[in-house]
Amino acid sequence: MRLNEARADIETLRDQISSMLRERAAEIEKLTDRILQAEQRYTDLAKRTLVDLDKERTAATKLQKQLDAERRTFASRTEEIQSEAQRAQFQLARQGQELGAYMTKAELLADERDRAASQNMRTAFQCGELESQLAAERAKVAELREQLERFASTSKPSRRAPRSTPVVPRQRRRPGSKQDK
Repeated sequence: MRLNEARADIETLRDQISSMLRERAAEIEKLTDRILQAEQRYTDLAKRTLVDLDKERTAATKLQKQLDAERRTFASRTEEIQSEAQRAQFQLARQGQELGAYMTKAELLADERDRAASQNMRTAFQCGELESQLAAERAKVAELREQLERFASTSKPSRRAPRSTPVVPRQRRRPGSKQDK
């Protein structure tokens, strides 16, 4: 009996072990399916990641090419601007020199104009003095004519003997000469 009981217990235990093994096998199969599904998802994800990575590399390469093209364009434009700025500086310097030359010329012309104006004023003053001297001389001439006419009308014409020395006309005095002073 005991032996039968032990055999029955062993049989029960074998059934339990068998049942447990089936359950474990089912669990292992489920886990294996899950692992296979996870591996498949991982493989798909890896493929998508590689595709995305390739797209990003292609986009990065394209952007790098655009950046390089923009840098070349920028460098070219910068050189053009620097060249234009240099030309403008040279032109400004040349115009500054021309302006300096024109200003110097204008100053010289202004000095010449001032000298001419001063000379005109001196000439006008001298003309005024000469005109007043001329008027005084004309007045003297008119007075001398009047005296001559009075003298001629009061005296009779007489015949005078010609002088032995020729008559030399008096020299006119120049204004500003030592005789005036």
